[in-house]
Formats: sequence, structure tokens, C-alpha cells
Amino acid sequence: MSVVLVPAHTRPEFLGVTLEHLMKAKRAEQYVYMFALDRGYDPQVLTTAKAFPLKKIILRPKDHPFAGGSYNILRGFAEALRVLETVGGEYINLVEDDVFVAPDYFTFHEHVQTDLRPPAVSACRNQNTSRRPDLSGPEAVYYHSSYQSLGVSVRRDVVELLVEEASDRYFANPIGYCEDHYPFSSIPIGYAEQAGLARRVFERYNFQTCYAVEPRAYHAGFYGRNRPGELLRGSLSERMRELRQMSGAEMRSRAEGYHDITPCDMEPRVFSGLIRSGFLPRALGPSSGFVNIHAPKQEKVA
Repeated sequence: MSVVLVPAHTRPEFLGVTLEHLMKAKRAEQYVYMFALDRGYDPQVLTTAKAFPLKKIILRPKDHPFAGGSYNILRGFAEALRVLETVGGEYINLVEDDVFVAPDYFTFHEHVQTDLRPPAVSACRNQNTSRRPDLSGPEAVYYHSSYQSLGVSVRRDVVELLVEEASDRYFANPIGYCEDHYPFSSIPIGYAEQAGLARRVFERYNFQTCYAVEPRAYHAGFYGRNRPGELLRGSLSERMRELRQMSGAEMRSRAEGYHDITPCDMEPRVFSGLIRSGFLPRALGPSSGFVNIHAPKQEKVA
């Protein structure tokens, strides 16, 4: 058993649909779900979390002076580490309240964790690069030097490193903290919220995230704290019904300038039992840079 951290704030309709997808995922019952409610949360978010039928913990927000959502997510990681001491598990899953997962979401993560034990696994499309490896199939994954907090599971020791950075000094001034503690980072200084901090930690320790070639989840949020998209109207049940029926094109049209919403195939895949992996170098180059690490040394994935 392990932990799924679900940060939530003011979008009960997205949270409700996200939880519906999680409930349909194979092995969903093997996890403890930790709902991290941010300051000023919508009361319907709490009601939705309470109604979730699987094993859960609800973290109410603490009183603090810090802006943004980084405090909520990093505090959630810290609390999830404490829960792991009781339930066990080597990875903590982070599924934000607007990430819709496919039925094989958990089985994909578990296969990759067991076969490769990477620092992190993301089942969403890699939003840090437009390049894709010349691999295909449900077992295909690739390493990339980035990190994203979308449909991700993070190895326990890596979470511990992230939590060590989660000081009041960081929360009070994320950009200043990153300038002082990571002066030679290649990460743009304005990218200093929790995912940007994580990317700096990954850069320092030469960690890489393992991404699905065939995504098992997608980021559906077209409005929220950092996205001024077109709001849904009506009752909670009406908003959830509209979300279930929306296409990717409809979501993107409401996102007002954000074009990264790309729904994935929500049908379950069949694994052959072996995770096939390659590398996507940071520097742009020819596709011959993708190497199948399970093949003989001289064999390249063209």
C-alpha cells in the first residue's frame, strides 16, 4: 500500500471527475488517498473528498502567510512521508485535482517502479519538450532530465530531499531562495514554485523522470489558480456532467491561451511484462539519441 496525494482548492467539479477516474483505475483500492486542502478551499471540495469511498486522510489547511500552492503540495509530501512509515511503499503519487487518469494508471506506475526504480515516473505527456522518442507500445518509457507534477510518482528518498527544501525561507520568497541556493541552475529563475524547486533538486542530483510514451493520464484543467480560463456554470453535478463530455479541443478553447491540454487514450493497455526504456537527451539532436537500454549494447532504437 502507498499514498496518493491529491491537492485541492476551489474546483470541486474537476476534483469530482478526477476521483471518478481514480476509482475506475485498477488497484485503486491498494492506496491511501491524502486530500490536501489549500487555504480558502471551496466547501464543496471538502464534501467531495469526504464522499470518496476508499481509504482517505483529509488535511485541513494550516494558517500561514505564504502565497501560492507550493506550501500545500510540499506540506502534503511531508505528511505523506509520515503515512508511509505506517503503510509502507517506496513511492508517493501526486495526482492534482485536474488530472484525469486511465484505468491502467496505477499498474503502469507499479510496473515502471518495479522494473526500473527511477527517481520519478510521470504518466502524463512530457510538457517540458516537444520531442518524443522513437519507441512505441504500452511498455515503452523514456528518461528525461525534467520533472513535472502531473500524474507523477516520486521515490521516497527523492521526496525527502524535496521536503528538506520546504522551509519558511523558501515559501516566503521562492525566487530569492532559488537564486541563493541554486545560483548556477539552468532552470529559468521565474520558475520557482514547487515544480521548479523540484526541477532544481533533480538537476543538482542528476535525477531523471521516466515518462510514458503512451500517456496514462492528462492535465485537463483549463481554469484555476494560474489559469484564467472560462469557468463552467451551473450546479456541481451539471458542471461535472459537462466536464465528462468535453473534448480536448473544447477544453483548449476555454483555456484562453493555454494549449497543453491533450487527452490521452483512456482505454486500458495490456503489458507484455517488460518495461522498455530509452533516453531523451536534454540537448536537441537526432533521433539516434534514443537508446533501448534493455537491448544489446550495439543496438540502437532508430
